[in-house]
Amino acid sequence: PFFALIAIVSVVMAAIVSRWLGRRMSRPIVALANAAREVAITGRPTIALHSHGVDEVGQLTHDFNSMLSELALLQEHLQASIAMRSARLSTIFELSPDGFIAFDQRGVVSFVNPAFTTLTGRARNEVLAHDWPHLHQLLSARLAHDSVLPKELTEQLIVQLHTPSLKTFLVFKRTSEQGEVILYWRDFTREAEM
Repeated sequence: PFFALIAIVSVVMAAIVSRWLGRRMSRPIVALANAAREVAITGRPTIALHSHGVDEVGQLTHDFNSMLSELALLQEHLQASIAMRSARLSTIFELSPDGFIAFDQRGVVSFVNPAFTTLTGRARNEVLAHDWPHLHQLLSARLAHDSVLPKELTEQLIVQLHTPSLKTFLVFKRTSEQGEVILYWRDFTREAEM
C-alpha cells in the first residue's frame, strides 16, 4: 500500500508537471498563431511578439517579427507608390486637352476634368454627382440637328454639339474591373471637316 500510494502520487505529480511544462512550452506558439491570425484578418502587420529565449520557438518568433517589419515597409512603399501614381494621373487628367468624365460603380459622375467642361460648355457642378440620364438630357439640348446621343452608353460614338460653335466629338467608353466607367471625349472637329 505504501508503494502504491507513492506510485499514485508520482503519477499525479508527473501529470501536473507535464501539463504545466506543456502549457509553458506551447504558450509562445499559441501567441504566434494568434498574432498570425490577427495579421491575416486585419491586414495590418503591426503586432510584435516578445521573443523568449534562443531556442527554436524564440527564433521563429524573431523571424515572424522580422517578416512583419518587412510587410509593414512594403505596405508603406505601396501606399506611397499609389499616392504618387494617383497624383500623376490626376495631373494628366487635369491638364489634358481631351475631356474625361468618370462614373463610379453606382453610375454617378465622380470626376470631370476641366477640358470636358470647356469642350461641352457644361459646368462642372451641372455634371458632377449626377448620372448618365441627367448628363444625356444636358447634352441633348446642344445636339446638332442630325446628331444622335444614345440613351445607353456604347463603346464608341460620334457626337456633334453646339458649344456654341458646332463641334464633333469622338467619345470612347472604358469600363474598369471594378465597374467604373470612363468616357473620353476627343474634339474631332477638324478631322471630321476634312
